[in-house]
Amino acid sequence: MDNKKKKSGIQIFFDCAQLIIALFIPLAIIAYTVMQNNTEISIAQENRKQDLKIADERHEQEIILSTDEQEEAALVRYFDSLGKLLEKDMKLMNRTSIARFKTLTALAQLKSKRKGYLIRALIENKLITMNPGENLIIDLSLADLTGLDLSTNMLVKKEITCANFNQTTLINASFRGVTLTGANFRNSSFDGSDFSQANITYQELIVARSLQNVVLPNGTIFQST
Repeated sequence: MDNKKKKSGIQIFFDCAQLIIALFIPLAIIAYTVMQNNTEISIAQENRKQDLKIADERHEQEIILSTDEQEEAALVRYFDSLGKLLEKDMKLMNRTSIARFKTLTALAQLKSKRKGYLIRALIENKLITMNPGENLIIDLSLADLTGLDLSTNMLVKKEITCANFNQTTLINASFRGVTLTGANFRNSSFDGSDFSQANITYQELIVARSLQNVVLPNGTIFQST
């Protein structure tokens, strides 16, 4: 009798175990499926975020390239029109007035990098230099030359002679390492500009209108009072 009860108890135990296992397996499969689906959804969402980020970055890059192309076109148009203007046989006063207008218009459309291209071309062709007894071809007064880079690594020659920057805005500009001979910076704004290792006299600098946080040739920072 006891053996029958014992066998019956064992059988009940195995039956319960089989029932539990039978119930657990589908639940485990369901749980795994849910977890897998959640993982796939998370991966899909992350991929979507990455795709959107890449699309946004591509769009921003396209905008930058478009702006860059527009600036390049403006610079090309400027040089083309200036070349044609200077080839024409007309009075010097008319030519210089029109050249000044076209130059200031082009500078207003360009960022600092291409402003540098334009100004270096004008310097190399002696269009903004004024030697004693000579007339100034292009007057840059009131031009915005913020961020202009005329440091030695950007110039063919390390010397700029008699360049006229009278009344220009040269905020955050760089003349690092350049020899500036006879340059005119009267009434210009130099805030944040770099003249470290440049060859220029203190007297040539202090004629500027504003000299806040200017790096002088000896490396010290000048603060106007």
